[in-house]
Amino acid sequence: MDRLLDLIVYAGHNGFHFGLCCQFDWIARRSVDVTPERSLYEEVTSFLLTAADLFDRIGKIVLVTDIAARFPEVLAEDPKRIGYIRIAPDQYTPEYMMKLVSEAGGELLVENIRPGAILSQADAAGAAGKFLAAGISDIVILSTFQIEHTHERQMIRDLLSRAAPDSFSFHTLEAPEYESFLLLENRLLAGVCLKDSLSRETRQVESACRNLGIDSPVFLLSGEGYCMDLATALRDPLRCWQADHAAVLIGASRLFGLPDAVAASSREDHIVIDRIKDHHPVAMGRTKQFFGLQVSGPLTGAVEFGRTRYRQRVIDAIGAVNTEPGPLPIIDITGGILDDLELEAQRFALDSRTSALITGAQCAPFRMDFYGTAPASGTDELLRSSLREEAARWLESSGIRLRTVTEEYMNLKTRYRKEGQLRMRLRVTGGLR
Repeated sequence: MDRLLDLIVYAGHNGFHFGLCCQFDWIARRSVDVTPERSLYEEVTSFLLTAADLFDRIGKIVLVTDIAARFPEVLAEDPKRIGYIRIAPDQYTPEYMMKLVSEAGGELLVENIRPGAILSQADAAGAAGKFLAAGISDIVILSTFQIEHTHERQMIRDLLSRAAPDSFSFHTLEAPEYESFLLLENRLLAGVCLKDSLSRETRQVESACRNLGIDSPVFLLSGEGYCMDLATALRDPLRCWQADHAAVLIGASRLFGLPDAVAASSREDHIVIDRIKDHHPVAMGRTKQFFGLQVSGPLTGAVEFGRTRYRQRVIDAIGAVNTEPGPLPIIDITGGILDDLELEAQRFALDSRTSALITGAQCAPFRMDFYGTAPASGTDELLRSSLREEAARWLESSGIRLRTVTEEYMNLKTRYRKEGQLRMRLRVTGGLR
């Protein structure tokens, strides 16, 4: 029997939305308020029981969560005690992150190590004892030299594990492409604070489905509007940030039948301008503020400004993201904020964000990056072939089936790449089936 349906779950701060979708439309929908009496697990189960005869038609499950948007609340509900082993030539301390964690009742304890320094077992035992005395079980290890020094991070992890067996959970974040160390540091430390909460949400959705005999794979939606596997999302929870925004953009594009458009939306006290191309938001911008922390892009919603504005600034922002010769249609998700503007392009006002969100999550494609390194004396095709084989093995072992697959190869330039090394990225994108 063909699995033609998709289960969409949106876990928001104030409400849950559920949909059983087919071909960019839905067969069943439900929205409920978040209450202390009912868990996400119970609400997913209750919704699914209304369509018990369709269980065997569900092909995939997509979770959209605003867990990253609730960063202050998550910190307050689950204060973190984090040990941070910072491998860098300077003695910089992430003071703002320390302040956020401390104000929530947690602690961020930093141990600085210079790159290439030899850490003895006695040194590791001393650091482990300091972390244990502070009640720390989460250890972050990050190096300024992300590419060549993976062995250094693994050595430190092994030494700490021997010094205090089964005492620590270790967290790292690889940057296969060059990325600012400070931006990566902010992203990793914030992600560690979110990881347990995100894991609990995904387990509730997965357990509800498995207990009803639904064995379909579970994906999370990223802030760029792509489905990703659970392991990838849990390694870097900030990937989920603003996934609801991306889903609404994709869904609105589909519902209006506008593959190329400009979207204007409102978020809290800001107006956000996005470019949609081929039914997908275009990620823009290098960095973005995440609760006072600067984190790396690209991200959707990069053109953002306060609602108190000059009329011309809104018009200029819409024009700035339009790369076409003529005016693109405008998808208006502002709830009427644009009504008093004289816009040259045709405007389409979205009536239901929930409908767009569910539709967008249902038709969001899957994306995964694979990286490889080879001697520069070799050929690109040999490395491409190796990456294709690795991607095929990974997709098969993960139970992920794609249709209309596209492969995009890129030779990478990284700041710390060894001489004589060729580094390449394979980006696999495709619709899930």
